[in-house]
Parts: sequence; structure tokens; C-alpha cells
Amino acid sequence: MENGISLRMVSFCTRIGVRMEQTPTTTIRLKILEPTTLLTASSLLLTSDVKIAVIFNLGVNDLGNAGNYVSYMTSIASTLKSKNCKLFYMSVNPINSTMITKAGRGARTEAQVREFNSKIRSGLSLDYKYIDMYSVLMKKGYGTNASYNGTDADSDDGLHYTTKTFKRIYYYCITYLNTGSINASYY
Repeated sequence: MENGISLRMVSFCTRIGVRMEQTPTTTIRLKILEPTTLLTASSLLLTSDVKIAVIFNLGVNDLGNAGNYVSYMTSIASTLKSKNCKLFYMSVNPINSTMITKAGRGARTEAQVREFNSKIRSGLSLDYKYIDMYSVLMKKGYGTNASYNGTDADSDDGLHYTTKTFKRIYYYCITYLNTGSINASYY
């Protein structure tokens, strides 16, 4: 247990090729899935009466497709719910557009992220609970760097988070799942 929150029995669904290391004190498992296999995977994760929290979190590479994501999430909601899944959508999180531009990583802006989040939030069915991580991180702060592997880098690309920020996101999500809200004043 870390900060009062259990790390046991947490599984992550992500794109093919991503792995998460286990530590001696946790049983974090990573399920390697494509989004189209999520429905099949929910059957594999299902154990008796245990609820399965499914948190959708999209990145900034596809900010023009909010409508398609809302349609997809709406189309799979009833199937996932029938497999004992509780559905959540976590906002696209803040970026640092100045650093993105300096790093030559394309033109993504904070305004685009806010607009995307607004479209998703207003379009989602009531089957989903919305986790507004964007607002929490804007209030409490966040850090970015150019690391892709969980070890902080010396350079900053404005897109990827520091280890501290990733841990904050994780703990806020676990807190939300356990309590139904995020009390950012504790972190």
C-alpha cells in the first residue's frame, strides 16, 4: 500500500508493445491490447462479482476526432456494462505548447485540448463518469519532459509527463475510483 491506496490487482490496457514493470510490493499487470480487443479482454478480466473499472484516456495526437471517439465509446458501453465494467473517461491532460513548439513536436495548443475535452464530455452518454484530470493538474501543477520510459529526461517536449506527474495522475484516478471524487488538496 502506498499513500493509503492499494496497488494490488490493477491492470492496464494499452497499445501493443507497451510493458509495465512489476515491483516487489505491487501486483500491477499490463494487458497488451488494441482498442478493438477491449470487449474480448473484458471477458478475460471478469471474475465473479468483481467490478472492473475501465478508464478511457486519450492523448493529444488525435484531437480532431472527438466525434468518432464519442461514437465508439457509446457503441461499446452497453456491452462493457454487461460484463460488469464501470466506465470512466479521463480528460486529455494539459500540455505545454511552448515546449512542444521548441521541441519541434507539431502544433498542439492548450485551447485544442480544452475544446476536445469539452466535446467528449458533452457527448458522452450517462454510462460514463468523467474524470476531469485536466483541471486537477492545472490547479495542482504538472511537469513535462521528453522521457518515454518512466525515467525522467533532461530535455522537455511539452507532451510527456515527469514521473511525479504520472504518479499523481495514477493516485488521483485510484482515489476517484475509491471515493467518486478527487480531493486535490491532499496531493
